[in-house]
Amino acid sequence: MSHRARLVALLILLCISIPYLFAARLAGHEAVFGGFLLNPQDGNSYLAKMYQGWRGDDSFTLPYTAEPGQGAHLFLFYLWLGKLARWVEIPLTLAYHLARLIGSVAMLFALQRFIAAYTPNAGWNDWCFALAGLGLGLGWLLFPLGIIISDFWIAEAYPFLSAYVNPHFALGLALLLSLLTFGGAESKGLAVSFALSAAVGFALSILSPFGVILACLVMSGVLVWEWVRFFRAHGARTFRELWQFLDAEKEVIPPPRQILPRLGGVILGGAPLLIYALWIARVHPQLALWNAQNLTLTPAAWDVALGLSPALLLAIPGVVWIVRQHQPRGMLPLIWTAMGLFLIYLPLGLQRRFMMGIYAPTVVLAAYGLQSLQPFLKQRAPLVARLAFSLALPTTGLILAMGIFGALARDPFLYLSASEAKAMRWIETHTPQNALVLCAPDSGMFIPAQTGRRVIYGHPFETVNAEQEKRLVMQFFQGEMLSPQSFLADRRVDYIFYGPRERRLGEMPPFLHSKSVFSNSDVIIYQVEP
Repeated sequence: MSHRARLVALLILLCISIPYLFAARLAGHEAVFGGFLLNPQDGNSYLAKMYQGWRGDDSFTLPYTAEPGQGAHLFLFYLWLGKLARWVEIPLTLAYHLARLIGSVAMLFALQRFIAAYTPNAGWNDWCFALAGLGLGLGWLLFPLGIIISDFWIAEAYPFLSAYVNPHFALGLALLLSLLTFGGAESKGLAVSFALSAAVGFALSILSPFGVILACLVMSGVLVWEWVRFFRAHGARTFRELWQFLDAEKEVIPPPRQILPRLGGVILGGAPLLIYALWIARVHPQLALWNAQNLTLTPAAWDVALGLSPALLLAIPGVVWIVRQHQPRGMLPLIWTAMGLFLIYLPLGLQRRFMMGIYAPTVVLAAYGLQSLQPFLKQRAPLVARLAFSLALPTTGLILAMGIFGALARDPFLYLSASEAKAMRWIETHTPQNALVLCAPDSGMFIPAQTGRRVIYGHPFETVNAEQEKRLVMQFFQGEMLSPQSFLADRRVDYIFYGPRERRLGEMPPFLHSKSVFSNSDVIIYQVEP
């Protein structure tokens, strides 16, 4: 890694750390920082999974669902991270962000290796690394109009957002980039490459099962492309000639002979857990309902295109140049980008997951575009490169600013009041682990993460029948339920959390069979008696 790249990496690590430290410091004695500046709903759901591991669970149950059913071996990374946090005796939030920083460092090293392996020449390495690591898209152009596009929120697509948001995106992208960067393990032999790929494939299946699919499809795409090119040129048809192709195409990057063992290793290591996840999501009653509403659809094509530009605009002449001139170094990033853009519009409920890391190969293709335009741009090529980099930074700045301003405003999605935090600590220490708490939707986001207790509603995906459950909770606190006592009995509610968020919905309905077991200046906790 060059001196400039190290400075860029340091800047990235500062940008993904300082806002969180600032938000935590700003909480003071009057509030408690929840730990998240972007997408706190999912962030708290990761903490809730870690809490399950912290208390000793070996399998995952839906923490935001009143009746989660039997456990399943999913989200193992967060379960194990919670166990590790308990073993080293650190808070879950601290363990989460330490893992995020470690994952970000690994991702930056993997990103630098990927770029060095596939750029047209070393002169573009630092520019690509800075753009891929710090840049986003042109979403800032529409931000003043109140339009938020993909580069503001699809964190898995961009290295910077992956590092800013959570550890499994950063670590998963690091593993994906390492699988698609050849030349390390292959020098030690194909058997070593197979074994290491199997280990990395297994780890990737824990962090991001869709990353396993993407890695296999990209490597297979490179093989097919080169196979077609070879057979067109040589007219070969037999398996012997196919093996000759694997040996002969050494100028291809990566060589086909190196792709096969790595592809086989990824399939062997990554497929079992991937198959299990697909199976359990179908046969487990609660997880099947969760999976049915867990839709992560891709935004419109114009949204994605704008979110990947200006890199995508520069990539277009780069693609033409790679195909016409058959630039061997550019084939893998071209196939990754093209396949990713195709997969994200397949009619699948989780189509957006295939956007994982797509910004990285797009930036590499942008370097090819600038390289191909140099005869026309001449002395202006460096200026165009600097302009593209400048246009990719404002969205990054806006995201950081939004986090800081949210902290300054003490956004209730980011902070708990001191009274709420004390009440949740009481729940954690004075209630059974399987207790069910009725609370407002906003409180329901925090309670499983802070206490490990279940709620009726708290997350739009991880609450089974989320819309119905949210409506029932709202009706209860708004006084629109005809028989609230019957509702409590039917749902087997153990405690009612009544704080400022619940108070904003309406007055507390009267109960015949409940008593106050905790109260402070803002929160009352009622125990529901049979």
